[in-house]
Amino acid sequence: MPIERACIDCVGKTVFVEPQHGYGWQRYDAVSPAPGKNIDAPPPFSARITEFISEGNELVGGFGVIVEPDSQLDGYSLVFFARVDDDVVNFTDELATYNICISPFKPTVVAKPGLRLLHPDVTRGQGTPCFRGYCAITLSKTSS
Repeated sequence: MPIERACIDCVGKTVFVEPQHGYGWQRYDAVSPAPGKNIDAPPPFSARITEFISEGNELVGGFGVIVEPDSQLDGYSLVFFARVDDDVVNFTDELATYNICISPFKPTVVAKPGLRLLHPDVTRGQGTPCFRGYCAITLSKTSS
């Protein structure tokens, strides 16, 4: 699902992240190969988008930093990817569900043979603890 090209203007802006349950959320240790522990989704939070990720000519995801002073996740880094690729989405009126990975340091994105960049297995949190799950992303709390 490509992200609308105009969203590139959101770099440096704050967005609202609404965690969704989907197949669940996990907390994991970045250095452990063991599967993560299932947890409840975190409460909604704000994040500043720092850059977008392209696959070919399409924006498919991005990086950001959580800016939520009352949250334990304040200052954590994140990476997000649109979950499917059959529509063009944005953060205002064409909303989508995203895979998201949250960690104390900027997560890595490593292309793997046979997997598109929007697959959650191409991301890995850095530091401990790390979290992964699903979310909606909007420009404001009232967009969703």
